[in-house]
Amino acid sequence: MKKALLFTLSVSLSTSNIHAQEITAEEKETMLAKIETMESKVLGLNQSSQQNAIATFRAAMTSDTAAFKLYMDCKKAIDLEEKKKKISDVQEDMRKFKEKTSKEFKRALKYQLFWLVYSLEAARNPDARMQSAQKLVECLANIVNDAKSLNRATTLGGKPLKQDPFSSVFAKAYKVDHLKPESWPSSPLDFGGLYKGLIMQDLIERGELKTARQQWMSRLHAERSLIEAYADDPDSTKFGDASVALEKYLEDRVPVLMWEGEQILYNGGDKRNAVIAMFGILEKYPTHPNYLEWIEWFKGALGE
Repeated sequence: MKKALLFTLSVSLSTSNIHAQEITAEEKETMLAKIETMESKVLGLNQSSQQNAIATFRAAMTSDTAAFKLYMDCKKAIDLEEKKKKISDVQEDMRKFKEKTSKEFKRALKYQLFWLVYSLEAARNPDARMQSAQKLVECLANIVNDAKSLNRATTLGGKPLKQDPFSSVFAKAYKVDHLKPESWPSSPLDFGGLYKGLIMQDLIERGELKTARQQWMSRLHAERSLIEAYADDPDSTKFGDASVALEKYLEDRVPVLMWEGEQILYNGGDKRNAVIAMFGILEKYPTHPNYLEWIEWFKGALGE
């Protein structure tokens, strides 16, 4: 029986190959028209879903309380729908989580939502990418100004400001976790991704070299302010002894960032000012571990 069936199928396939025909122009036109309609419908639904997510996130980022409420709603939805937890277990988990949640964590969630909203705006409208990036600079400035109260949330459990907002419960629950713009900062505290990857590149492309230098110095100031806030927190375990941590940052990290900024500006066309600034760095930090590497680069630059 099986052999007969296989024989029948073989004959059928052979026959179909003999009489195979190309798709007609009319058929192609009909299918393409239908595909376009279906695609437009799906894109419309996706756009509507994204707009709804952005509107919800905007409303929740107006206060710490609203941000935390949305966080709990999203967490509950994920636990029930994706993790298939029992409602009784989810309710108990939420009760325990509320009891141990700090006000600092709630504040950090508000900033995470702010970051997510403008990242989604950049994804929706690539032409407004740099306007969104400037909003992220504003967000980072607010985080720095709020560093003392945010410290526990950013250095200890949860870490919402070190997390990629597109992997947050907000993004997952509203199914926008796949919409992260290309070459976008990985988190609200990704200084390099924001300044080196977006701000400096844009300003240099527009020939605004003086502003680019100022922005890089702003980046240095912001990062130092956060380090100082961490060092002052008695509960923070990130840097160990506060005075040693800050001293090490100033001696090791700051010169590296200064040199990196001048290299970016040199490659962007501001060669004279960059070389002068680099010479000053070499004079000031002769014991830095990167010193010999910098010297070689510097001699090469002068020999161009």
